[in-house]
Amino acid sequence: MLPEPKRDIIYVVDDDDAVRDATQFLLETYGFKVRAFPSAATFLAAFSYATAACIVLDLHMPKMGGLELVQALRSWGTRTPVVIMSGRRNTTVDGELQQAGVAAILSKPCEDEMLIGAIRAAMAA
Repeated sequence: MLPEPKRDIIYVVDDDDAVRDATQFLLETYGFKVRAFPSAATFLAAFSYATAACIVLDLHMPKMGGLELVQALRSWGTRTPVVIMSGRRNTTVDGELQQAGVAAILSKPCEDEMLIGAIRAAMAA
C-alpha cells in the first residue's frame, strides 16, 4: 500500500470545457489548489499521488470514463479520495463506483455547497 498523500491539490477531470473551468474556478474561490484536465489520459500523465488531496471526476468521458479511471487508480493501490459527478446516473454504475471506494457520487448540475461539502468530507475521511 502506498503512503498517505500530502493533502495539497484537487484534481478536476472533465471533458466538458465549461464544466471543468467552472469547477476549477469554484474550488479556487474556496481556497483550494486545483489542477484541471480534459481527459483521463492527460490526468494520468500528470497525476502525483504525493500531492493529491481529492479527485473530482466526470463519469462519462471519451476513451476512458470515470469508473475505469477509478478502477485503474485502485488497482495501483492509490487511495486518493474521488468525488464523481455525472449528468447520467444509474444504480448499476453507482453500485460499481461505491464498490471501488468512491467518496461521493453527485448529479450534474449540483449545488456549489454540495460539491464543496463532498470534497471536504472525502478529504477528512
